[in-house]
Amino acid sequence: MPRAVRRDVAKWSVDLANLLRFKRIAHFLAMLVFCAPVWSTPVRGAVDGLAQAPDATAAREWGRLLDSAQKYVDGSDYTEDVSAGMLRRLTVLRAEAVEAKTAAVKQAEDTQRLIDALGPAPAKDAPPESAEIAAKRREYAKALAAHKARIAQAEVADTRAKTLQAAISSQRRVVLVDRLQRRQPLPIHPDVIVEATRDLARVAELLARSPLDWYGGLSEEQRERPDPYQTVFVLILIGVAAGGWVLRRRILARFGHDPADETPPYSRRLLAAIAEGVARGLVPAALVAGGYFWLISPGELLSGLFADLVGSLLGALFFLTLVAAMSRAVLAPDLPAWRLTGLSPDAAGLINRRLAVLASVLAADIAFQAATSRIDLGSELISLSRLIFTSLEAFGVVALGQAKLWRGGLEDEGSVGGAREERRGLLFWTLTRRVALVVALVGVAAAALGFTELGTYLLHSLLFSGVGIGGLWLLRGLMQELVNVLMDSALDQSHLNVRLKTLRRIDFWLRAALDPLLAVVGMLLVAPLWGVPRDDLMLWAGHVLTGFSVGSLTISLVDILLAGVTFMGLLVLVRMIQRRLQDSILPATRLDPSTQTSLTAGLGYIGFVIAAVSGISVAGIDLTNLALVAGALSVGIGFGLQNIVNNFISGLILLVERPIRVGDWVVVGESEGVVRRINIRATELETWERAAVVIPNADILSSKVMNWTLKDKLGRLDVKVGVAYGSDLGKVREILLACANLHPHVMADPPPSVYFQNFGDNSLDFELRCFTDDVTSRVRHASDLRFEIDRRFREEHIEIPFPQRTVHVFPPAAAASSF
Repeated sequence: MPRAVRRDVAKWSVDLANLLRFKRIAHFLAMLVFCAPVWSTPVRGAVDGLAQAPDATAAREWGRLLDSAQKYVDGSDYTEDVSAGMLRRLTVLRAEAVEAKTAAVKQAEDTQRLIDALGPAPAKDAPPESAEIAAKRREYAKALAAHKARIAQAEVADTRAKTLQAAISSQRRVVLVDRLQRRQPLPIHPDVIVEATRDLARVAELLARSPLDWYGGLSEEQRERPDPYQTVFVLILIGVAAGGWVLRRRILARFGHDPADETPPYSRRLLAAIAEGVARGLVPAALVAGGYFWLISPGELLSGLFADLVGSLLGALFFLTLVAAMSRAVLAPDLPAWRLTGLSPDAAGLINRRLAVLASVLAADIAFQAATSRIDLGSELISLSRLIFTSLEAFGVVALGQAKLWRGGLEDEGSVGGAREERRGLLFWTLTRRVALVVALVGVAAAALGFTELGTYLLHSLLFSGVGIGGLWLLRGLMQELVNVLMDSALDQSHLNVRLKTLRRIDFWLRAALDPLLAVVGMLLVAPLWGVPRDDLMLWAGHVLTGFSVGSLTISLVDILLAGVTFMGLLVLVRMIQRRLQDSILPATRLDPSTQTSLTAGLGYIGFVIAAVSGISVAGIDLTNLALVAGALSVGIGFGLQNIVNNFISGLILLVERPIRVGDWVVVGESEGVVRRINIRATELETWERAAVVIPNADILSSKVMNWTLKDKLGRLDVKVGVAYGSDLGKVREILLACANLHPHVMADPPPSVYFQNFGDNSLDFELRCFTDDVTSRVRHASDLRFEIDRRFREEHIEIPFPQRTVHVFPPAAAASSF
């Protein structure tokens, strides 16, 4: 996305969100746009060419914003909303400054090229140049100085904004620490308890009188003539409630738990849990939210302290509805077969009940704080109420953290699989449970000592973190099941034309990327609960993702990630095209299989180069500089990668010259077999024993290779046979020729021939020579000929002799006389 567009969208998102009073959403949108990557160097270059350097108005706006931020940093009136808004505005300023600097640098480079085109200025003692050239030189020099001034101006603005962002973030952390260190009276002191009781009675009286105060504040017209829009809204809300009830019943009937099914698979249980959570939780919660906006929104029916009271009760009901629905959906205490976890029925029931109690306490705590936000409670009541709620919440955490409840595992053996992952999950949940117990106890201790803010902060952060982690755990199970469904689908394999091996590899990488991705999402959800503002997280993410400098080198993780995705995506596309050619298109042509393989391999090499160049371009690497670096490293590459480069070039020569082809029967040194694959570095042979022999391509080119099937599959068969002395040699010759001519794979042209080779020691030696149309089966054809020759010799009573030796035995006396 071009920087100019990102800058404008960032401004619009901030303005729109401030208008709607959703500041956190505005910051997220602004940072999301700010962190959006640029797609490639050519696109950036085109945008830079169109971008304009900042004018005086923009510079003045920058100065006013930076001065205002500096004044805010130097002051002492810090608020969270003002700090967050200032950080967002500084983020937009930095985006504008980077855009302005990029445009000014481009213009400065263009101007410098114009000055270089004019040539060097004449020396003092040289003849002066023409007035027109001198005027152009002065004009370009002035423009170059202006561009450099704009570059410096943008750099100064970016540096100041970055420094102010760091200062505001640091001050926010200081304010948080000061707030957590603030101490209230000891809640267990008798005087504090007495005073807190009086304050509680006063607060209860104010809350009880709030409906009357609200009604008394209405005008006579408001009492007698209700707003017609309110009536219409009530009717709409009733209609939505009726529709939501019908939708709830249909969702439960179609996708919910089915008690009749006692052995549902994990995918069905997961779908049922989602359906139960949506139907029993989100639908009623949406109705409660509609009632809240009708009653409590600014300018609506209720106002004042009564609005706070009703709003807090509706908020508590909203929270309880969601927690109760999700707890029952996941644990299914009444339907063990539909439970997503490996917990026992008793443990699931206990956990469900204790979760309900803990959620009730937390809802009461939040409702009390919201309802009394306009009332001065007094330090004593604040201290005592914080201790009570903190202790109850910590007790709930301890009750839920008992090891015996979770014995049996949080992972269903059918959902994840694998003993190693089971052990890893058990270790994670054990560590999480122990950390939660320690934090809960520390929170209670802090509240008991008067550090009410610290105790509330620890317990609320812990509980809401647990809700977030639990939601991510459910999302993890859903994503894993989606991956299973996608990878196990034979339809996807047939339509995408992807091999099963490739699908398994994709499955592995999807699963490998799932947990880190959820960990990042979890960090973005949980970190703000523990005092790390989301603005700071997005700011740090912007620094890391959009680029950070190491010396003179700028590293952008977004560009690197996009480069990797581009490279892998193009590579997968090339592999799919190769497979399509190999399986569907090329077999329909008249090309021989070896030519088809060479074309497919050549396409793979070209696609790899295109994918690599595209990835480098998307990463923002200048190919000119890359060529210079490659030239500087050429000597080292020549020595260190000599063998690899030699084999690569040899592989290309094999594909072009084709001395061997896929499917050829070759003999290379001591290895003999059929060529199965010609890769970039080596060639793979398959021997007759079905063993794979990998031979470097360079060795094939540098050694003698015997290729039985280079031009065609014609080959000669040599069958040697010996007959006894005294046999009819003419008959022998006729039989041998007849056997050859009758064989279906022996060629008539050239015709078979028989040669009387030698008078052997035990036989008359003949050799039958004939040509076959399939030399790859020469062993089988020769065997067939030998079987037939033996049969015909037996029929014609021609003897095939075996080696004979004559042994003469002399008497001992004769033997002695012979010596």
